[in-house]
Amino acid sequence: MDYESLRKRYKPKQITALFIAESPPAANSNRFFYLEGVTKADALYLETMKVLFPEMTSKQTAKQIRADKASYLTAFKDKGFYLIDATDTPIAGISKNRKLSVLAHDGKVLQEKVRVLITVGIPIVLITTTVWKTHYSALRQLGYRVANTIAIPHPAFGNNRKFGEGLVAVLRLQGLL
Repeated sequence: MDYESLRKRYKPKQITALFIAESPPAANSNRFFYLEGVTKADALYLETMKVLFPEMTSKQTAKQIRADKASYLTAFKDKGFYLIDATDTPIAGISKNRKLSVLAHDGKVLQEKVRVLITVGIPIVLITTTVWKTHYSALRQLGYRVANTIAIPHPAFGNNRKFGEGLVAVLRLQGLL
């Protein structure tokens, strides 16, 4: 699956906030934040849209939000929001220590992606504890405006409430909600 092509379809002309998640899913998973037609296992997409567009999502089921993915992703793009992954290596299902190792190893590549995409004044939201642990300090030292001073957990595995509360708090502090 060509994740980069899917992602670029929804790249805003001017990024107002950069979200950095952990990694793309395995190529055979048939799911991805920017992939339309996903019918399950897309907690990051669902919970992000619930935070950003509560007036729309509160009236819809998860199935309806998934079916309307192109509209939501367009609205995400129209806000100037863009989501990338900290590594291009799918790392779901491996140990936390191994994830941290892969993320740290790919740190310079991520820093270059960030440099190309945004200026230092644009807020960055780090999603997942592993991404926050491996990249918060380095991005701050480079002068980037990392919006969350604590980790925001991935919404899967029962963390949807913590994810939602954390994301709302960070976006409100940044004036993005």
